[in-house]
Amino acid sequence: MTIRVTCASCGAKLKAPDEVAGRTLKCPRCAAAVSVPHSSSEARQSGIPSPTPFQSEDPSHSASVANAQVARPLIGLTDATCPYCNHNLGNMPGRKKRCPTCRNEIFVRTRPQDRARILVREDELPAVENLWAVHRATQPIRAIEIVVTLPLERVHTRGRKDDDELGFAVEWSTAGDEGVCPLCRPLEGIVLTEDEAQGMIPRHEFCRCCWTPANVGEDKSKQKRSQKSIQEAIDKSIIAEIPKGSTRTIAQQKQRSSWAGAKKTFARKRPKSLFD
Repeated sequence: MTIRVTCASCGAKLKAPDEVAGRTLKCPRCAAAVSVPHSSSEARQSGIPSPTPFQSEDPSHSASVANAQVARPLIGLTDATCPYCNHNLGNMPGRKKRCPTCRNEIFVRTRPQDRARILVREDELPAVENLWAVHRATQPIRAIEIVVTLPLERVHTRGRKDDDELGFAVEWSTAGDEGVCPLCRPLEGIVLTEDEAQGMIPRHEFCRCCWTPANVGEDKSKQKRSQKSIQEAIDKSIIAEIPKGSTRTIAQQKQRSSWAGAKKTFARKRPKSLFD
């Protein structure tokens, strides 16, 4: 027999074995604390909804709640609808606004799973931040998975002197919402070689930016690929570090900055796409 419970933070529906009844464990989706009741009936009495049973069983997830099966509903609304009262807003807002009907503040965020722009309630903001924390923690693994699925000839040539000519590159990707800071905003879309990208992210504490694979057939229209455009983006990010009212120059700020990107130089010859 299993116990079903819903995470109050992210809404994940969990199914846990009887032996962990009465314990408080971490939600495998957002890492929030979840109290496991002694029975599903106790969960219903406590006001926690009991989800429908899962259709399939995954043996690798049945040992504990940390590996519990999760039905992962995507958080947030992707259409122009108030998340409080379902009022039709007409157009999708680009930043925080107040619903004209219920007068609650609607927050605009980007969902890490699919990079969709979503509308969320204020009480859902911690869950979104938790999702981003999990996303950042797993980013290196995802990058490895992408590399090994590339054409075999690319993997075989890895490490040769002409790697840059073959197009090994990454693109700077921000969270894409109103919470993106002035330090990171100008860096959106810069395309660097893997060597150039070393140490660039995180840009600052609690940075939500990440690298995504470049030169693999993606849309280039919003990318910054030339040496000039990359350096301009770096300079704008450095300028954002200078305190208001200061007479400090960009050169002086680069010397003071602890960010690795402030000391980087970028080659004039840029890597070409594998599909060019």
